Amino acid sequence: MKISDLAHLSKYLMITIFLLGCDNKEHKISDDILSAHLLLEEQINDFLLKNESISSFGGEVYCRHKLIGGSDNEFYIVFHCQEYYQIIADSIFEGTSIRSLAVVKWENSEIRQILKSRDGGAFRKDIENMFPRKIALQILDNRSNLYIDIMDEMKALRRNQHERREKNMLLFDSILAGEKKADFYAAGGEPFWTMYVLKNEMLLMNSNILSRHNILDEFQEESTTQVVRYISHIGDTNSVEITRENQFEELSSRTYPYGVHVDINENFTLRGVGSTNSLE
Repeated sequence: MKISDLAHLSKYLMITIFLLGCDNKEHKISDDILSAHLLLEEQINDFLLKNESISSFGGEVYCRHKLIGGSDNEFYIVFHCQEYYQIIADSIFEGTSIRSLAVVKWENSEIRQILKSRDGGAFRKDIENMFPRKIALQILDNRSNLYIDIMDEMKALRRNQHERREKNMLLFDSILAGEKKADFYAAGGEPFWTMYVLKNEMLLMNSNILSRHNILDEFQEESTTQVVRYISHIGDTNSVEITRENQFEELSSRTYPYGVHVDINENFTLRGVGSTNSLE
């Protein structure tokens, strides 16, 4: 082989290595995309919370995402939605978890749609079809590492959740012991549940799982029929229907002045009795 041929071959190899390095290099995100994402970051988390999260154990769900690229009216993200629930005061458990790669479509500063990749045999095909080539290569070559930052954030959320739940349990126990008064008390069976309505919030112990919710309506003692709306753990607005009429409760063999229906979701309602005094 001639020296000139070796020189051409060496140059070709250098160019090939350079191009391969460019293909595998992490995609640089433009300032315009970063700025647009900053404005819509919380809206993306809220959209994921409402459309992708699942609460299988009645716990609270958190969704977080990481931006890995973008183009006109699209963000490319990796996201993680995780449910946390509590059974006893000093334990926080992980419930249902969802992780995926996704394309976020937005227009006029509003999220329009989020398309997520499938798992299993369809994963590679989805990634290649959904994302630009450089982003797809980054995902396929570095999939596990893309979740690291989000996993660290989820661990921090779990620690914060534990601290909050300790405070929630202390409040629940203080009402149960009669040290603090609630505006309204309710309970029922099948499954066993207890609810305390305060001025701006409510505590719900359902099947030994404690949750705390902001309420949009205060309890009105003089009302015959009323609805107290509360914000669920996935951001939905649910209702507590309270009717002032005597209700006999079989387990305690007592009659209470209120009937109570607590909507957990569109398919499940807790039914029980209530009073403005502590239930015995």
